[in-house]
Amino acid sequence: MEIKKDDVLDIIENVGGKQNISMLTHCVTRLRFVLKDESLVNEEALKQNELVQGCFNTNGQFQVIIGPGLVDRVYDECLKYTDAKEASKEELKEVEEKNMNPLQRAIKIFADVFYPILPAIVGAGLLLGISNVLSNPGIFGELSVIEMYPAIAGLADMIDMIANTSFTYIPVMVAWLATKRFGGSPLLGILLGLVLINADLIPGSQMSSVITGDVDAQYWNILGLQILKIGYQNSVLPALIASYLLAKLEGWLRKVIPDSMQLIFVAPIAIFVTAFFTFLCIGPAANQIASWITDGIVYLFDIAPILAGFVFGALYAPLVVTGMHHAIIAVCIQIVASTQQSGMVAIITIVCIAEAGSVLALSRFLKTKNERNMAVSAGVTAILGVTEPSMFGFTIPARYPFICTILSAGISGALMMAFGVYAVSLGPSGPLAFTIIPVQYWVPLYACMILAFVLAFAGTYIIGKSQQKKELQTQDIDEEEIETINDVIIKSSVKGTTIALKNTKDQTFASESLGKGIAIDPTDSKIVAPFDCEVIMLFPTNHAIGLRHKSGLEILIHIGVDTVELNGECFESLVEKGSIVKEGTPLINFDLKSLKEKGYDMTIFMVITNSQVCGTIESNDNQKVNALTPIVSIK
Repeated sequence: MEIKKDDVLDIIENVGGKQNISMLTHCVTRLRFVLKDESLVNEEALKQNELVQGCFNTNGQFQVIIGPGLVDRVYDECLKYTDAKEASKEELKEVEEKNMNPLQRAIKIFADVFYPILPAIVGAGLLLGISNVLSNPGIFGELSVIEMYPAIAGLADMIDMIANTSFTYIPVMVAWLATKRFGGSPLLGILLGLVLINADLIPGSQMSSVITGDVDAQYWNILGLQILKIGYQNSVLPALIASYLLAKLEGWLRKVIPDSMQLIFVAPIAIFVTAFFTFLCIGPAANQIASWITDGIVYLFDIAPILAGFVFGALYAPLVVTGMHHAIIAVCIQIVASTQQSGMVAIITIVCIAEAGSVLALSRFLKTKNERNMAVSAGVTAILGVTEPSMFGFTIPARYPFICTILSAGISGALMMAFGVYAVSLGPSGPLAFTIIPVQYWVPLYACMILAFVLAFAGTYIIGKSQQKKELQTQDIDEEEIETINDVIIKSSVKGTTIALKNTKDQTFASESLGKGIAIDPTDSKIVAPFDCEVIMLFPTNHAIGLRHKSGLEILIHIGVDTVELNGECFESLVEKGSIVKEGTPLINFDLKSLKEKGYDMTIFMVITNSQVCGTIESNDNQKVNALTPIVSIK
């Protein structure tokens, strides 16, 4: 998709101008603005931008949804036209955490630690899926692929080994990211993770055998204290808690040990003390807590799988909205690592399909072509597993499509559990989910996906059709009740020569998408009120002003093309928003000579923004006018 300069400048202008942006960064789908004054944001105007799929405010950031891939290019363009500082992760954390409650901070920690791990886990899931396709009989015939072609048996074994490595070494990845997140040295975190899975330890998977006596227990005897030599492969909670201790201990040691001695003493003391207390108490306690969580969820899915499937399927989309799905992902990683299967992960793969059905149905009822195209694009993105553009841009603002998503995902989740579908790893959602689902469950998986899509699409379409019918009936009544604006004369706000809007170089105004009106090639540098009016809008850059006549007529006076780039330079406002002014009152001074020397097209646009409720609009084009010469009449 081509990125137009005007669209980028429009985003900047509608977040309050570049002077309102203190920091800017982006994620996979969104621009993230830290603004000085969020009251200056014009959300309605932003949503009309071709690049924007939605916007919302959260945790001290104003986020503009662009979409995956495209957001990187839009971000680069935004930096070109602003003085915004590129926000570092640390700065954003400070901004976010100032606006968070304790629960949100805890969820943020889960997100910071576990989301970076997902590519490795998802990649392992895909490889595990390929291994299953190659090794399981009944997919391409009675024999498995490796039985039909023994020459690739070694390849299948290698793929399986690589896939399982991600789950075995999860504590290393968790310890690395968690230590970094808590302010410690990432390399010490890696060392801690490796200590927890050392080959000299009894594998954690054999703990039940140690308890039953099938495997001999081994202990460290330290001054009479017996510490079990147990490893924490396939575990996440012990590494997470131990990393917190490691980071805080390291920080304290760096404060009390002289700089010249830190290289010798900080690392060995920090890693030994942390490892000692992890094997002594942190690991066993954390493992017990993780077991309670895992066993509790597995038990719920065992005793009431259909109910559990409905509840989890229905709740997952709202959890995404609140951010609590980060904690759920961490739990899913623990369950898959411990049990090698998860019904929860299987249900997650179909939620995006329900969301796609809702937004694609909603696209049928959107008013503008741009909105419809954006909705379809968001629907395709949702099918591929990225639901944020769809949710935040369309289904949540419209409400009823989001409710259809929730109910459809719940019903389909219940059906999946009735069939006993489970996933063997975290991995892709939507059509590619077969890679993490055992082959015997492929048919029910796709049947549930189709059901989720159809239910969401049909529900949204039926409700949307009903609402559209009511709106048309209401519109018929409203059109009879609304009084048409007529008998108003609009006078020129500046001396110059009038031009028909269609003959101007700015396509937004020339297309009359903002309303009908007239343009003026100015020869003077002062904008005056074209009639008695109220100032209803004044852009922070002072290059545009909105006025309302006593009849209800509203006009926008826009000075020049792309002059928003100047951030108010060469413009001086003489009034404020809310001012009541008389015809001929000076509104804005601008330096016409300097602006032309800078190369700007200085066409003045006078546009009636509520043209739809006006009578016949006639304009006097191609004539020389003075300030307050009549140029537009409404009859």
